[in-house]
Order: sequence, then C-alpha cells, then structure tokens
Amino acid sequence: MEHIITPSEIVSLGRPIGKVDDDKLLAYITEAEQMNIKPALGDELFLNILKDGETNDIYKVLLNGGTYKDSSENLHTFVGLKTTLSYFVYAQNVMTGDFQSTRYGMRLKDGDYSSAISSKERSDCYNNAL
Repeated sequence: MEHIITPSEIVSLGRPIGKVDDDKLLAYITEAEQMNIKPALGDELFLNILKDGETNDIYKVLLNGGTYKDSSENLHTFVGLKTTLSYFVYAQNVMTGDFQSTRYGMRLKDGDYSSAISSKERSDCYNNAL
C-alpha cells in the first residue's frame, strides 16, 4: 500500500469533491498524509499501516472505522482514518483546486469566464472542512 487511501475512496467517503483528476487527488493525499496524518500517528505506526494495513485486523479497523471499548469498558465508535483523510484531501482541494494563476491574479474558473475569490472565502471553507 503506497497510500492510506485511493482516489476512488476519496470520492466516496468524504464530502462531494467533483471531478478532480486522480493525479491531483494523489498529490493532495500525499500532502494530507505527510502534513496531517503522519505527525499525529508517528512515523513507525504510519509506516506499519502502509505496510500491513490490508492484512492486519487492528489496522483494518483503524483504517475503516468501527467500535472499541476503553479500559473502563465504555463503548466508542469512530469513522476511521480513510474517512478522516478524505476530509483533509477535500480541504486541500478547496485551498488549491479550481483556481488558476493568471496575469490578473488567482482566479476561479467558471466556464468561459472567471472571477476573483477572496482568501477569506477560501480560508473559511478550508477551516470548516478541517
């Protein structure tokens, strides 16, 4: 496993992301894994998940979500790393997607025309996704 999640899983697990090329999604996955997931998990656990995530039953639950009991026997549920990562990828797409650098600055492409988007609007959407 090269990444925790595939582009097709990103599209099905997180917020609707629209038609984004797989190459872009793979770049966003890499960025989100390196900036958000790996620092939280630590290098060793992150590498072990990449290596054994498809075969280790504990890692499968961590990746796909499930339930567990804590030391006090309280039941907890969670959505898993794949869904979590899909939201980080969505946020990366918000911050970088659909914008093109032009001689008029960063523009939002909308058909034959383009319009400006404020950094506050972009930042608000990004922060909301995170």
